[in-house]
Amino acid sequence: MLAKYGQAQYIAPDFSTKAKAQKLAGVPLAKLVKEKENFRKTLLAEWDKQTLANKKRTPDARDGMTNRSSYSNK
Repeated sequence: MLAKYGQAQYIAPDFSTKAKAQKLAGVPLAKLVKEKENFRKTLLAEWDKQTLANKKRTPDARDGMTNRSSYSNK
């Protein structure tokens, strides 16, 4: 296809890692991580309180579960 349109010498950008692909795609990872952390600290925490108050789950339902994610060790 490239040769047909005179672009046989085209060299594709390196997207061999997740970080490189995100950079090429313009993913603002730092901004997204910050927004997700804010969501987890505010709205998600409020939802958690509401589920307990409304007896939608028991207080021990999350025992043994971690709150960590792939981008944060908190």
